[in-house]
Amino acid sequence: MAIEIPEELLVANVGQKVLIVKDGKVFMCRGRVEYHDMDKRWDFPGGRMHIGEEPIPALKRELKEELGVNFEIGKPLLACMTYETPSNVPRYYVVFEAQQSNPDEEFKIADDELQEVRWVGPEDVAGLTTWEDWRVLLTDYFRTHA
Repeated sequence: MAIEIPEELLVANVGQKVLIVKDGKVFMCRGRVEYHDMDKRWDFPGGRMHIGEEPIPALKRELKEELGVNFEIGKPLLACMTYETPSNVPRYYVVFEAQQSNPDEEFKIADDELQEVRWVGPEDVAGLTTWEDWRVLLTDYFRTHA
């Protein structure tokens, strides 16, 4: 028997990202999804939850897959939606603060997931090719943490 979903309810994927800060700069990456120039936009590390996963363990899994190290997840900084997805299913994002569990451990970047990484400072935000929600978050972060 099919489950009916009332039209008023949103059905969406859940994406989780993190803001990683070191020496006054924020870590950003470019993924390998070639949809609407997504592979050309700078993003925060993270990913989507799988069915049956809890939010924080799912985010820690994604970060371990992409960056090869463990993180402690902090408070949420932003929640937003996008309808620009390869599956045409809306995506609800939450961006959290995160601290590397062992700050001395170097990232082991997953080349199959990320094509480029960089540390972004306040002087980089205006010219950064990214999503507007990310630009606003970065601008607010740098303004309040200068």
